[in-house]
Amino acid sequence: MAKKAKQALLNKKEQKLHRYLIAIPVIAFVIKLITLSNIQGNGWLGADGENYFKGVDGLYAEGLFSKADILNYWPAGYPILLWLLVLISVSKLVLLISFIQSIFFAFATFYLTRNLSKTSLTWIAIPTSLLISFNPTLSLSTLAVGYEAPVASCFMMVLGVILASKLNAEKSQYLCAIYVGAWIALASLMQPRYLLAGAVILIIWGSTFIPRKMGIGLIAVAIAVTSLAPALLIARNAVAIDKRSISTNLGVT
Repeated sequence: MAKKAKQALLNKKEQKLHRYLIAIPVIAFVIKLITLSNIQGNGWLGADGENYFKGVDGLYAEGLFSKADILNYWPAGYPILLWLLVLISVSKLVLLISFIQSIFFAFATFYLTRNLSKTSLTWIAIPTSLLISFNPTLSLSTLAVGYEAPVASCFMMVLGVILASKLNAEKSQYLCAIYVGAWIALASLMQPRYLLAGAVILIIWGSTFIPRKMGIGLIAVAIAVTSLAPALLIARNAVAIDKRSISTNLGVT
């Protein structure tokens, strides 16, 4: 009887924690929606917003293989994603960017902290959620045109999937590797230099598996999926300007 009462108390605590982990990013999201409604243009251009929009203009006018210089000099991934939103609405583009980036950020925060709460580090789940959700520089960047916030959301999803893989060892780890690779691919599509960060995470994750052969297999699967992003950018530039490169500015930066 006492054992059942103790289990019921634990379940109640878990449910309460779960509600908090939902509420924190939702409250931050609502605050951002209110902020969004009071910003002229429903968002901020950000440091490079005008350049991204030039790339979108080229894609809108000529399609995926546009020869616009900005798409060849800078990685075309983020403008391509914005171009897909243009197909939904041209006049509400900035609003769509801000809304989608904000809701993605909120979900990624919940997903990461929810999985974190199931580990021995339960006690830091709520502080982590608060720190991420109400960090002005990081959180409000979802309202700006730029890859920084979506990339941060992608890596939160990566860490969340890795935690989930450890919590559910009986499930297919190779499926987790596909998910991890896909999120790193999306991040590196927007900014290819994050391939390095992704590679470091994969090596650390793979090294935690015994036997080592399994860890190497997971890394290989994840890298294969991740490689689709740079392959897409290289293929686009090969057709557009006959150069097999991710972007021509990589040597400069």
